[in-house]
Amino acid sequence: MSEETGLDDEGVPTAAPAAVEGHGIEAAGPEGHAVEGHTVEEHESARRPRRGLALVCAALAVAALGFAVLAAVSTARLDRERKDRNAVEELSGRFASALLTYDYQDLAGAKKRVLALSTGKFRKEYETAFSGGLDVLFRETKARSAGTVTDVFVGPIQGGTVTTIAVVDAVAQGTAGGRRLVSSYIELQLVMVGGGWKVDGVTNLNLSSPTSDSPVPAPAGAPATTTTTAPSK
Repeated sequence: MSEETGLDDEGVPTAAPAAVEGHGIEAAGPEGHAVEGHTVEEHESARRPRRGLALVCAALAVAALGFAVLAAVSTARLDRERKDRNAVEELSGRFASALLTYDYQDLAGAKKRVLALSTGKFRKEYETAFSGGLDVLFRETKARSAGTVTDVFVGPIQGGTVTTIAVVDAVAQGTAGGRRLVSSYIELQLVMVGGGWKVDGVTNLNLSSPTSDSPVPAPAGAPATTTTTAPSK
């Protein structure tokens, strides 16, 4: 009888266990299932690269989201700055035009337009000038002036304040002289008041220039300088 067979208790031959072809007994998987052709360790090693790729993709997604947020914040800030500068430029132009536009027959209207765009120090100075005889001077000389702003230079906006320079061409006439075209450089100090810009200070930069013989009166209380050249943008 072959060595691969034996007898049981009743003398019946028994068969030897069959050999497992290939790699022997298959290794059990994590839940008791056989993993064909691979050990548990090999199976886990194959899953690690997939986990690493998923982590890299997640990190890239977070980084992309962060860049998108930063870009949105930067765009919003630039939009605010652009709107502020446009508002400052527009207000400066309107004010400079109003300041050098008047008619002796309607001084109340001219005064109202200037004061509507003013605040603080300059508002008080302008009101004082009118009550102190500016209106009388206009009427006596039959003064008229039409101011046209040709350019506005805007400085940096810091803490709700900004300085601008308006270039104004004014056509003036009256008994003190014939019709004349006068160019003026007016420096304005603007402040943010109640969500809007107002003019708080005014300086006529060519007030005391030897070539300035304009009948257009200077802003009340404004310090004079001899600067007559246009600033660079």
